[in-house]
Amino acid sequence: MRGAFEQSWRLLSRDDQQVATAMSAFRGGFGRAAASSLAGASLAQLASLVDRSLLSWDGAGRYHLHPLLQRFLEEKAQLDPARAADVLERTGYLELPETLRRHDPRARPGAGRDRLPGRGVG
Repeated sequence: MRGAFEQSWRLLSRDDQQVATAMSAFRGGFGRAAASSLAGASLAQLASLVDRSLLSWDGAGRYHLHPLLQRFLEEKAQLDPARAADVLERTGYLELPETLRRHDPRARPGAGRDRLPGRGVG
């Protein structure tokens, strides 16, 4: 299976690779709006990934990744930590510590940012 995934991966453009790795963050499927906001995926990119059998579409507006492909894409995402940090920022996960700080004065500013590769505090 891995060989087939690697071959498909090599055939994708860099933009499509970035979109696909961002999709690995979803659990239980996702809609077009979520794909657009998380990964910047266009309808054409989603259709292309469906045409290549990298995504499935259930006809009810939700896209799904096969669990084995999802794991493969998660591994690819780990090889690009800057991209992973961008996805976390776009989804608001890095803002959560700031929100918590407003409610708990003991929390230090920027908590969580220093745990991401290439993202230090300050």
